[in-house]
Amino acid sequence: MHFTQGGDYNDPFQAEVGAMEESANGIGFWRHSKLAIKFAFAEFGVGRDMVLGTIIALITLGIQVRERLIPIADWQEHKKWWILSFVLPYIVVLGVHAIWRTLQAPWQFYRKAEIGHREALTEVDGKWRKTVSALEETTRGTLAAAEAQHRKALQSAEDNSRSLRAELSATQQQLAALKRDWAGDWKEIAAQFRELVKHRIFAQWRRLSDGESWDITGGGQEAIRRIESLCKHAGDLLIASPKVAQSVAPELLNRPTARDRWLFYLKATSGAFRQDTGYGVETLPTGEKINLLFGTIPDLPEIAANACMECASQEY
Repeated sequence: MHFTQGGDYNDPFQAEVGAMEESANGIGFWRHSKLAIKFAFAEFGVGRDMVLGTIIALITLGIQVRERLIPIADWQEHKKWWILSFVLPYIVVLGVHAIWRTLQAPWQFYRKAEIGHREALTEVDGKWRKTVSALEETTRGTLAAAEAQHRKALQSAEDNSRSLRAELSATQQQLAALKRDWAGDWKEIAAQFRELVKHRIFAQWRRLSDGESWDITGGGQEAIRRIESLCKHAGDLLIASPKVAQSVAPELLNRPTARDRWLFYLKATSGAFRQDTGYGVETLPTGEKINLLFGTIPDLPEIAANACMECASQEY
């Protein structure tokens, strides 16, 4: 136990306390007694005052004897008691106080040591708590950073997994497309178109100021409903059928609806489209005049069936 930290230890016995702490054999009896006496009388201001008071009393007695304030006969007869009457009270009080300080010294020393020990423990505990708090803060920061990095890694892994699944799905679709009998699909839809040949169905095209559009007419509502559905199917096959899609012009593939995609494909490739010689004129709100164009694909079922067979031949 070292007492140079905490408490007031600027006492004369501090060096000996340090030597005692550093001694491997502890402290002996005489050294302990010497240290206790030093501690007891280190701040003995009252003792000094009492000694000075005793000296002053003796000087006072000497002056009284010299100036015969005390009868000579009485002085010579009771000299010892005259001196003791002045000195003895100081000696008694000083002696009792010295004994009391000597007896109290070990307890005072222990009390100071205990206070110093408690203050040292408080200081160590404070430093320990600060260290633990700093470590906890650092650990929390490290854990938070590790958790954020872990979440980022998980998110990256999830994104990679999603991308791989998408690539796998696309590859599977491509493999399925390669294995699919596209020629058979075209032949099947061609056969369905031919079932409607007996109906007089044709497609009318027009280009107005608001763009191009198609109307399918003739043959009755049921026949028109069926051929509308077949045109949508054929328009979808134009994009899905691998070899056919490669031969179709991009502007045809980019048509917004599958039905119009197929009709524009027939207009561009079948050679059966007939543009009307007559046309009208539309006047815009700005005063500009635009020529209105019209055209027809006659015998739509037959033309569409032939085009489907041509697509089927491309897929062999």
